[in-house]
Amino acid sequence: MFENKSLGEKSLKKMLLLLVSLLVIANVPILTKVYAQTTTIIKVEPEINIRSPYAVWPNYVNKTFKINVTLNDVTSEQELVAAQFYLTYNKTLLEVVSVTEGPFFQDPRWNLAGTFFISFVEVLPDGSGVVKYMDMIYPNLTTGNYDDWTIFPNGNGTIATITFKSIYQPIAPQSSESCDLGITETMLLDSGANEISHDFQSGTYEVIPLQIPRTAIDVSIDVGKIYFKGEIAEFYILTSDYGKAVDTTEIKAYLYYDGTLFASLTDAIEHVTTGLYMISYSIPSDAEPGTYTLLVEAEFFEAKGTNINSFLISSTFEQLEAFVAEINDDIATIILPDLNQIKLNLTAIDAKLIDLQGTTAVINSTLGKLKVNIETINATITNLIISNGEILADIDTSLGHIVTELQNVSTTLAGVDDNIASLHSFATIGLSVASIFSAIAAVAAVAVLILLRKSPK
Repeated sequence: MFENKSLGEKSLKKMLLLLVSLLVIANVPILTKVYAQTTTIIKVEPEINIRSPYAVWPNYVNKTFKINVTLNDVTSEQELVAAQFYLTYNKTLLEVVSVTEGPFFQDPRWNLAGTFFISFVEVLPDGSGVVKYMDMIYPNLTTGNYDDWTIFPNGNGTIATITFKSIYQPIAPQSSESCDLGITETMLLDSGANEISHDFQSGTYEVIPLQIPRTAIDVSIDVGKIYFKGEIAEFYILTSDYGKAVDTTEIKAYLYYDGTLFASLTDAIEHVTTGLYMISYSIPSDAEPGTYTLLVEAEFFEAKGTNINSFLISSTFEQLEAFVAEINDDIATIILPDLNQIKLNLTAIDAKLIDLQGTTAVINSTLGKLKVNIETINATITNLIISNGEILADIDTSLGHIVTELQNVSTTLAGVDDNIASLHSFATIGLSVASIFSAIAAVAAVAVLILLRKSPK
């Protein structure tokens, strides 16, 4: 087309000036750049290009993707006829497959004589890759101008499409890699070869590390060393992949004893947080003493994992000096030396109050004897009884009713002994008149009052 002899000298010079100002991209740096903030923008779309993971992280090496370089908010009054840009990228991550002209300049409303575009893929001194691109609308090839144009490019449109190939992807546990898809050296020219002020917007590329496909995930189980009948045991399960906690797509738990299935605990599994699960299990009162094994099976999409952990169920803590620290709705928190604390269902172990020793109550159970402070079981003296010369205390507690010698309750309480002695002297005289019983009741009332005031809080 440049050999067209019908072009006049001035028109040819004007056209060549326009072409040279655009084609200079292939040879020397652009000398004039305009960065004024306007509504016209050259930008990369999409702005962020992430090769992101799904459930299983894919391999992106040798995979291709496309970006568009677009013009936005162009007006016909600007009489835009040509555009150029550089697009830089990290050539250790990406390789340019192709550069094609976009449809914006090819619109037949303003493409009356054809278009011309050219692109080069080169390496900058800093080692970055760069795409150098120029696109223009031909003028009237006879007159060398755009006088015949009644409308020029306007609105938004794509001037170039660049296809990249991913050539590198880090492997976990390495971090993601990224680079700018940087727009630089931009130029927009009008029909008189004058620059049009504009702005530009770069893009970003990021590639996620490749996760080598696994056939197994890690399953860890935390259980105590020993449990007791009626105890509320807590088992914890952690599932992880490459050292990172992950929520399973399926998880099951089974408890075995003596080589056979004892209980399915799948329905008791509770999700705590990412990758962490808990099983709250009340040890049955009829569980045989011995070694029990918890088996957990987990799946994370295609990967599977399993693990076991064992513990003992003991029939008694008779020799462990168990002490009840708290009772709440029949659930007792029990302190066991060297075993920290456990929780037991008192109904499940058939707990019954059998004795009071000072400020301590003794509880019998299927696991053995327990001790508890009388305040913990809300012990209250409701009556005093004289029987066979002995003074008995009728006591109500949260664990039931008990009658015991008053001295058993009060021996550790200072200031009550004298009143007990007075009660004994009345009881051994053998009088049966009502006045004597009234006197006993009066003294007993005083004893109870002192007992309540002197009881430790």
